[in-house]
This record gives sequence, C-alpha cells and structure tokens, in this order.
Amino acid sequence: MKINLANYLDKIGMQQLDIDGLDATQRADYLKEVYNAHLLTFFYHNFALRKISRQHPVNRHHITLFDYQNLMDDTAGGYCFQSARLLATMLKELGFEVSYCEARVLNGASPADSQQILPTHVVLRVVIDEAIYFLEPGLGAKAPRFPLLVTGSDETIEQGYDRYKFSQRQGYYVLEKHVRDQWITLVMTDLKPINDDKLAFNLLKLERHLEQLPIRDEIVVAGQITATGCKTFFFDTKAKKYAFTVEEKGEFTKTVYESTSDAYEKLMSEYVIKGLTKADLALYAKQSTLPRPKERWTVDFPLDKTEFAKMAKNLQ
Repeated sequence: MKINLANYLDKIGMQQLDIDGLDATQRADYLKEVYNAHLLTFFYHNFALRKISRQHPVNRHHITLFDYQNLMDDTAGGYCFQSARLLATMLKELGFEVSYCEARVLNGASPADSQQILPTHVVLRVVIDEAIYFLEPGLGAKAPRFPLLVTGSDETIEQGYDRYKFSQRQGYYVLEKHVRDQWITLVMTDLKPINDDKLAFNLLKLERHLEQLPIRDEIVVAGQITATGCKTFFFDTKAKKYAFTVEEKGEFTKTVYESTSDAYEKLMSEYVIKGLTKADLALYAKQSTLPRPKERWTVDFPLDKTEFAKMAKNLQ
C-alpha cells in the first residue's frame, strides 16, 4: 500500500497545515497536536514479538521496521519501531525535521546499569529552529502525551495528571514518570540521530539476540494513553494472571482475569488486534522456551539458505 499523508491525517483526525507559513511557536503547537493524536490512535502491543520468541533464531521470521497497511487498515497498533517509523514518516511529509535515536528501555532499572541493556528501542527528536523536542511514540501507556522540550534540567514536567522528568546524566537523557508516589525510570537515550542502517540493525537485535529480552521473551502487554489517562492489558508473570489497569484523572483501577477466555474478551474489546486468537494469547502468556536441536549441530560454511534450511530441520 502506498503511504498516503491524507489517509493518515484523516485516521488521526487532523488537518494538514503548511508549516512554512507558521512561526516556531505555531509549529511546536501543531507538532504537539499531531503527536498526541497519533498516540490516541495507535496503541502499543508486543504480540508480534511474542510470536517470534517461540521460534528458534535459526528459522525465526523477520519482524518489520514499517507496516503501513497493518497500522492503517487492520490493527492500529504495533511495537515501538513500527509506530515510530509511521510517525516519523508522516512528520517528514508535513515538513518537520525528524531524526531517529536509539534508546534503551529501563523499566525501573538504574541508568548506571544501562550498558547491560541492548538498544532495542527507538525514539524521535524533532528540531524546530534551535529547539529540540523528544517524542516517544512507542512506549504505550507510559508515553508522554505531548512532546518534551529538551533542556537537560531535572525539572518536573506536568502533562495533565501525569508528571515526567527528562534529565541529562553523563551524556544521556533519562525519561522518568511519577507513578504512585515514586519516580520510575522508563527510557534512556543519547538523542543522537542514527541512519536507517543503524535503525534496521537495532531492530535485528530485537529480533535475533540470543539472550532473553523481557519485551520479546517474557511478557505480554498492550497499552495506550487516553484523553485523560492511560490503559494497559498485561499478563502478570508473578501472579500468573491477566490484568487490565486504567488510570483516569489520577485514579488507578485494576481488574484481574482468572481465565484466558475472559481476558481475551477484554483485550479485544479494548484493542482490536487482527489475527490474534484466544489460543495465541494463552501461548504467549507462557515464557518462551526455544526449540532444542535433535542432534549436535554440524554447520557447513558458507551460511546460505540451504544451510539454514538444513539447520532448521534439526530442531525439535
């Protein structure tokens, strides 16, 4: 399907403006509106990642950097690379100066330990005159609902009922959110632009890295901001139960589902995910275990399609 700016703007409920005729403040306001509309339209989910996690890296299916048709026509959701790619492409079409930046998801971890975390996440930076804005379209329910002006200071940024910090530490920027009386680290990035080759290489890490990656191999999650809060569906790996949480105007509620049937019904009522079955959900809620080889590996070089096919047959 051909990328169409008009279709995208119609889907998110926005009109196209000629940003060349806008001053810096007006362009920043328009960026804010487009970004927020994008987040309210396109949700995050990791079911494509859970699917490939059940496959051995030898014969693992590729995940895509960009799935325009799926996002626009079928399921208005995907993982971080897909949402970021769509938003960046459309912002460029509108005339904004946009760059991709690699990032690491912290989820409460200390920034000091970040080098042990692979850069399997992507964020955006938009430059308007000399001002730099941070956009996070791939974080689901935890994403800032508006772009963050990059200052490097430790100031608290209020966005409705949400509070964020985006401070600079030893050459990196750390995104934090205030959640129930404590600050939680979310994402870390150097905010340095990367090219498409580097972006694709980081996606390959998300797809093929041999060590466990929680977002790919351990958890199930779908999340999105709402007009006055956010909502998240996930499988609680400790309690071994499904849960759906809602934050609205600062109030938090959580509903637990004992059965896959009830959880699946709730998931599909909140997020339309085409092709996902009840059996899929039950499978993805289990931690992935890679297929084991039937016999000891014997590899003949070069590693071509024939060799990979032979190796795939050795999996049980």
